[in-house]
Amino acid sequence: YEFGIFDQLIRDGWQVEITDKWLKSGWPWEIPHPDQACFVGFGGRTETYRDEHGNYRVRWIPGEHAIGIPHDVPVLGYRVNTCDRLRLWRADATESFDFYAFNIGDYYGAVE
Repeated sequence: YEFGIFDQLIRDGWQVEITDKWLKSGWPWEIPHPDQACFVGFGGRTETYRDEHGNYRVRWIPGEHAIGIPHDVPVLGYRVNTCDRLRLWRADATESFDFYAFNIGDYYGAVE
């Protein structure tokens, strides 16, 4: 989990909550590859259409998106001269989290 509960600020005399990125400095053993980031779709629906040759086709329209960022962690072998990599993925939101909407009960609006 990348975010702590929240970070509190006072703006114009009012409490404002923002996400607390407690892992923003990363982990010393992981090697991020932001140049290989990709959009990951999930949920959604399918629709049919005809291609340029008149054939029926089906395409997927994702309902939500996240950004997948690969991170490689070196894994050393035991009593061998081998180092492999373990590829882990971090999912970043395409939008920020709105704590105000969340706090007033608008859970869907908090992540829109």
